[in-house]
Amino acid sequence: MTGPVRAMIALVMATAMYGAAYPVIAASVESVSPLSFTGWRFLAAAVIAVSLAFPTRALTWRDAWPGGLLLFAFAATSALALRSMMAGMVAVLVSVGFVIAPWVATALDRRRPSPWLVVASVLAFVGSTLITLPDGFGLSGGEVWVVPAALALALYVNDLRRIATAHQLVPLFGAQYTVAAIAGIVLSIVLGQVHLPSGSEIGALLGAGVGVLVAAMMVQLWARPQIGEARTAAIAALAPGFGVVWSAVFSTAPTTLQWFGAVIVVGSVVIATTRDGDILMAASITPSR
Repeated sequence: MTGPVRAMIALVMATAMYGAAYPVIAASVESVSPLSFTGWRFLAAAVIAVSLAFPTRALTWRDAWPGGLLLFAFAATSALALRSMMAGMVAVLVSVGFVIAPWVATALDRRRPSPWLVVASVLAFVGSTLITLPDGFGLSGGEVWVVPAALALALYVNDLRRIATAHQLVPLFGAQYTVAAIAGIVLSIVLGQVHLPSGSEIGALLGAGVGVLVAAMMVQLWARPQIGEARTAAIAALAPGFGVVWSAVFSTAPTTLQWFGAVIVVGSVVIATTRDGDILMAASITPSR
């Protein structure tokens, strides 16, 4: 078995871990504050990531805090959405952030969007509509949290696009995880929602934090130079699909219409992140899905 083949297999397994995080987090936030869970999750990831490669440069910490806050915003709003919406559908809908991200990039760079981005956007709209049809057009209740989650992801990808080439990635992500952890824990204390994890919650935190944000991220960074940015981004874009599968296996199965919508949205993300070059590099290294 050649190196690239091993890298692709490992990346598929890491992508499956990204998708598995959604039903794991959904089960945990039924009894734990999403803000508190998010803070502890990033703290667990930060401890390991910083231990692997401590961010010693002041520039790393300076550039890390905007991305860290955006990572926290993405993870926290996704967790809030998971309280009232099927885990697999949350995974799919928040991934639309990867379709929004190139629009942000073209606006910042003052360029016209590519035809591929227009196609991806139309597909994302159609797929998202099919997903939400069983509950009526649009989003309601806690489901509205998927909108700020997708926007936070889009902004994070653009921030990463801006700073990634100036940093070693593991120390950068470790610093971002630290910022996200502080934001989550402090905010949950201020709002009176802090909760010390115990029992099965610790396992969920380690799985969603260390397993996904560190282990899967390290596999992704290892595979990227062996198979290229486009293949890495395309495989990683399948994470929402795995989220739907894990959700169907361990929780609630989506309707046929939602399955169809999920396939369309995942396809739109693959197109947006691989055929439109604006965010290809950032999409191939983004550590959270």
